[in-house]
Amino acid sequence: MSDRDLPHPEHLTDGDRLVVREARREIVENPLPASRGPLGCLVALGGGVILLVWPAVADRIPGGGFAAPFVLLSATLLLLGGIVWSFFGGSTGRAAAGAAVEAALRQLESGDGDREANLRAATLLLTHAYVTQGPTTTGTFDPVEVSGRLGDARPLVLAVERYLVEDVGAYPVFQGGATDG
Repeated sequence: MSDRDLPHPEHLTDGDRLVVREARREIVENPLPASRGPLGCLVALGGGVILLVWPAVADRIPGGGFAAPFVLLSATLLLLGGIVWSFFGGSTGRAAAGAAVEAALRQLESGDGDREANLRAATLLLTHAYVTQGPTTTGTFDPVEVSGRLGDARPLVLAVERYLVEDVGAYPVFQGGATDG
């Protein structure tokens, strides 16, 4: 969907902009859960080091021969568990952002609620459109699909997006870099 297919955004009043700023501040002050993926990487590295070092030091430690199977089993579990943790432990923030986006979409799709609730929902949707955790930034939804779901709320969301892009330097989501609607 190109910028020409999107309706022109509504005009936001000073009161609307105040609501958007307050909503954005609340969202930023309550960040998404931190990614625990790097901790899994450290656990896996620890298990790998134990697997490499234990055979060399087991003979020098009293009772090392007896403890060897338990230590090697524990180190193997640390290695494998850490690898799994590093892959799946980092998804908590993306899952929370996805849930927030879905809640915002449902509010906007319903057409219910007052203008303030819809402004807050649009701000939540746009603020969690991208999640940056670790070295990557990923989108939480397909803008074309979501644009179709917005229906009558689309002009309001575009107005909030334009304001956030201009005011706080947020990434454009629906307008592909165009801030003029």
